[in-house]
Amino acid sequence: MRTLLVGDIHGCLDELQALLDRAGLCAGDQVVALGDLVDRGPASPAVVALFQRGEVSGVTLRALMGNHEDRHLRGRGGTGVLAASQQMTAAQFGGLDSPAYHEALDWMETLPLWFEQPDQRVLAVHGALTADSSVRRVPRDVLVGKLRATMRLRKQGWWPWYARWADWASSKPRWRGWTVVVGHRHYLGNGRPLVHEHGHVRVVGIDTGCCRGGFLTGLLLPEHRFVRVRAARRHWPPAEPTT
Repeated sequence: MRTLLVGDIHGCLDELQALLDRAGLCAGDQVVALGDLVDRGPASPAVVALFQRGEVSGVTLRALMGNHEDRHLRGRGGTGVLAASQQMTAAQFGGLDSPAYHEALDWMETLPLWFEQPDQRVLAVHGALTADSSVRRVPRDVLVGKLRATMRLRKQGWWPWYARWADWASSKPRWRGWTVVVGHRHYLGNGRPLVHEHGHVRVVGIDTGCCRGGFLTGLLLPEHRFVRVRAARRHWPPAEPTT
């Protein structure tokens, strides 16, 4: 079985379909999207519907919780305010009060915070990690990639987190030989994935700015091969209206 880990899709359905075609997956393989399936792009409802199905042509589809899914849920729960990109997605579903939108939110609530493939020593989360021997002890806001978690890590001198984590983890038997794969942030800003190696651990960042005109990137396991497609166009931020 092969696994394709996919970076932030952000409603870019055409690019996702092109990436799946390029990866050449077969029945019995699986796709794991690392969160932020929605917002900014043109087809968030279609992307959600695809992953809600959970399978296509024998390929299993899974998704993790990202900060954008989390923000939609907090908006419904009254503990957060929806930004422009969330409001756009709600409108794509038919509005904040539409049954389709709330069905999507119900599904988002079920999304796990991490994906682990122990036989290949691969751990995937949307946001980041802290110095913990078990991912279960990492604060939820860090795993999801909330802004408040980033601010806290910066204040604690734990930034860039991937360099600090790799330095810490390289001497820990628990993490020897592991690869941590994340989305959430286009770290290099040049359309290429982040690859940070230190000692016996590696951190790979596969958000490469698809919705902003960059690339949609996947990491294919077990060969650890990048699969990428260029964005059809820049979807976000929206173009200024002409006058």
